[in-house]
Amino acid sequence: MEITSTRAGDHVFDLYGGVGLFAKRLLEVIGAGGRIDLIEGSKDAVRDAILWLAVYYHKQGKEFATREDKESKKISQINFKKAADLYLRYIKEYPEKEDDYKAIFYFAESSYEIRKFKTALEAYRLLKDYPLPIPGTFRADAVFNIVFTYKNVIDQAIKKNKFKNIDFDNVTSKIVGKEQEEIPTIGIDYINSIEEFLNVVPYDERASILYFHAASIFYVYGHLEEAFKRFFVIINKYPQSDAALVAARLLIDDAVSKEDWNKVLELAKEFKQSDLGGQASDFARIEGNARFKIAKSVFEEAAKLFQDEKINDAKEKFRESAKLYVELLNDDPKNPYADIMIFNTAQAIVRSGSSADALPYYRRLYKDYPQSQYASSARFQEAFLLEIGRAHVWT
Repeated sequence: MEITSTRAGDHVFDLYGGVGLFAKRLLEVIGAGGRIDLIEGSKDAVRDAILWLAVYYHKQGKEFATREDKESKKISQINFKKAADLYLRYIKEYPEKEDDYKAIFYFAESSYEIRKFKTALEAYRLLKDYPLPIPGTFRADAVFNIVFTYKNVIDQAIKKNKFKNIDFDNVTSKIVGKEQEEIPTIGIDYINSIEEFLNVVPYDERASILYFHAASIFYVYGHLEEAFKRFFVIINKYPQSDAALVAARLLIDDAVSKEDWNKVLELAKEFKQSDLGGQASDFARIEGNARFKIAKSVFEEAAKLFQDEKINDAKEKFRESAKLYVELLNDDPKNPYADIMIFNTAQAIVRSGSSADALPYYRRLYKDYPQSQYASSARFQEAFLLEIGRAHVWT
């Protein structure tokens, strides 16, 4: 039979097919829709033909997968399916072959392409735990592909509402788990696969992203202690990564939501000093805001003590808040809350019993911030204190 008499989609019998050299030429003509039954008496030749055909279909699957049209995508799937079937046959019939690990790896890869993710996972796991030495990066690649395949299984579970909808590229504090919930088995398996991969290659270029995925699952399901532990690992191990920057913001957001301004200050200062993600100025701004909140809370605490007629305690707290405001103003004179801080500083000084010391702050407020809502009050307070001072002198 000549090649020229065959057409696309034909069913061809290749007698005495050997290792498939003639079949290769036929396949190029009949295409993915065709079929070849290769008949050969030599066991070794049949073995080599099976592997060769599997590799051929695998490559064809990859080639057609790169094309955009639907028909090519369909042909790609047909080829991957044929490749997976042939790899599986090779693995089952010739388990003693020294290159069996390759067949397992490519069987997993082909299975993945036809969306048989669980089958792919089983094959990759088999390769990960392969009892014999494996050359090259097959084992490490298998460990990573386990992770990647689990991610697709999770995506499928999300579509079936069997897993929380997590957009790992856009995790914000809005999706934090308010209460601790049980993480589905698939999520735990994904986390474990990530940790296995990072044990093998801790500084892989994808490490920070994968670690963030694991942390995010704990975060969304309300296991905050586990999530935060992993966020800090990302920050400390991969400080210049995008994942580290997002992890830092989530940690700060948590402290802000609890109004734990001392924690916000501690975190912002730490991230500023390390120039995390090259965003030192941003963390400096957060640090300044936290210091303002702390000074303001001390001021409010002093006012409450004064209201409760605990005068001496109130004066002590007013002095403390004034000191905090002054330190912040000196360190960060362009703080967006500067006018409020100056006004509260003056008020705190007055209420601590040192009225004359408040005058420079009232004057500074209405001169440097004439448009501030506190400017007119500052002028009035200055005039009032000066009048009181003159009255004292007169008497």
